[in-house]
Amino acid sequence: MATWNYYNANKGIHAFRWDTEYYDVDVKAKKIVLTYNESLGRGFEDDRNAYRIEFLTEGSKTYRPQEGRNAGEDQFYAGSITEIRMFDPSGDLQIKVTKIDVPLVAVQGWYNREGDFDRLFQFLDGFDSTHIGAQNGKPETWDLYQSYDDIRTGRGNDTVTAKGGNDFIIDLGGRDSYDGGAGFDQVSYDEWYYNPGGATQGIRADLKAGEIVGPDGVKDSVKGIEGVRGTFLKDVIRGDGKDNTLVGFAGNDVLDGRGGWDSVRYDRDDDHGGYNGIRANMKTGKVKDGFGTTDTLKSIERIDGSDERDVIIDSNKDHGFRGRDGNDVFRIYGGNDWMRGDEGADSFLFYGTDFGSDYVGDYDPGQDSLTIVAANRPRDLKILSRDNGNDTLVRLNKNAEVYLEDVDPNSVSAGDFIA
Repeated sequence: MATWNYYNANKGIHAFRWDTEYYDVDVKAKKIVLTYNESLGRGFEDDRNAYRIEFLTEGSKTYRPQEGRNAGEDQFYAGSITEIRMFDPSGDLQIKVTKIDVPLVAVQGWYNREGDFDRLFQFLDGFDSTHIGAQNGKPETWDLYQSYDDIRTGRGNDTVTAKGGNDFIIDLGGRDSYDGGAGFDQVSYDEWYYNPGGATQGIRADLKAGEIVGPDGVKDSVKGIEGVRGTFLKDVIRGDGKDNTLVGFAGNDVLDGRGGWDSVRYDRDDDHGGYNGIRANMKTGKVKDGFGTTDTLKSIERIDGSDERDVIIDSNKDHGFRGRDGNDVFRIYGGNDWMRGDEGADSFLFYGTDFGSDYVGDYDPGQDSLTIVAANRPRDLKILSRDNGNDTLVRLNKNAEVYLEDVDPNSVSAGDFIA
């Protein structure tokens, strides 16, 4: 059983599995050393790859063939790789893999044919494995994009103890045990999109019960998991009553947050070919996703849109909305809502005379449009200064107002918000 240990310096590196053609190779006594070389075609990114990888060997034997395309070159024909170590540019250990036995003759063949070591890591995916995460320091220092372990399990029965940090666990099948530990931790089944062999169903996730039935029909046990990503099939994902983030991808998914402040995300649809934007209706609890399939939402408080044009319709409850890329449309009816359009020329429409106290985090007067539909004349609205003139409040009445962050009240007028 392979054991993977992750250290604080690892920064979530993950691409060493398929980027090994960008390394210089130096065969030494009892180890093979790979050093990253940007001149081979890709710039080095410290949160993507290790700078140096060492394959420790035992019992290695080589010979020099007299014929063929490798004539005169040392070739392994015996021995094994028994340990892998990965280091950052400063020489700090990032990941260590032990208890492995990879035949060097196979590694030599893979390298001769393909010029890299990618299949070595694919070979390891076939075994049961144990993954022990890093603590990543104190919680107040954790960064979602830096203080985490990117843990890819295999097709065997794997055990993950992620420990501290905001960790990302990738499932490839088998009867697994996932313990996220402290931090915001996610389990993703979207790798089945890229490797669909053996997927017979969408996932059935119940974080409250601590179990997820995977695409292979085998049940995984989960603990300390706050986020779940599904598959290209119909998924049913239910939260645990705390703050959860759910991703369904393609399929007529059921996404149920239960209690807490729960989010669904569609900004990853593009990764799977869902390029059509979403149509979300919080009144009906239905979302047509980027693939044209329809999700059913229950107890969801926040929606993150796609990288295309999205239309999001509010209900009378409190929500958070984020449009991301595209010229998004937000139709707001009630509750105290928070929203960001992000990139694109976005439209914010507020209906009625009791739509709540709402907040727009990135309104751009030169690009976006914002309409208070019930206002017929400029005098129906008040433009008020907030935060010492840094922000603006557009008020129809005390039950219908919109706070605009980083908008100078002198840069807008009431007429800007009337259709």
